[in-house]
Amino acid sequence: MKIRTRYLILATAIVLAVSAAATIWLLTHTRGGSTATVYVDGDAVRTIDLSAPGDFDIETVYGFNRLSVEDGAICVSDADCRDKLCVGMGRRGDGSVPIVCLPHHLVIRIDGEQEDGVDAVAGVAP
Repeated sequence: MKIRTRYLILATAIVLAVSAAATIWLLTHTRGGSTATVYVDGDAVRTIDLSAPGDFDIETVYGFNRLSVEDGAICVSDADCRDKLCVGMGRRGDGSVPIVCLPHHLVIRIDGEQEDGVDAVAGVAP
């Protein structure tokens, strides 16, 4: 094997190792948000502290949603919409994806102690 080929293989292995280490570090060192803001029709109707567990009811002209906070994460635990997709979205503790209930015009965004960094979907800084 030529020396040039060995250096190319070594350089490729180093790049792969650094990329894997960076990916693992980014996935394990993201901090969740400290608050969740509930929007109805684009207007903020409530801000919820994610460090205090409890249930919160949001009633609007569109319908009813019950929000549950536990272990620094929030979810829609009950809703009177027909499809209940918001209930199936699960718990969210970081701001990567909001919780949305389209029939009730409701959006829950996690904010607070977010790290500015690379967006996991687009691959660019926000």
